[in-house]
Amino acid sequence: MATIDETQAQLNTHEQVCAFRYESICARMKRLESIGMTATGTIIMLLIGILISLLQKGAA
Repeated sequence: MATIDETQAQLNTHEQVCAFRYESICARMKRLESIGMTATGTIIMLLIGILISLLQKGAA
């Protein structure tokens, strides 16, 4: 049977591992969010360009 000290050591190790994993998950999410925002901005700009091009052709 584990003693209180062993159990406390295991709990501390578990907390450290979980904290590291949480930080890495947050970093990944932040990176994915920035990629998504960049892609969204690019798509919006392309659609605006297409719309302007179509309006210019229609006016001519």
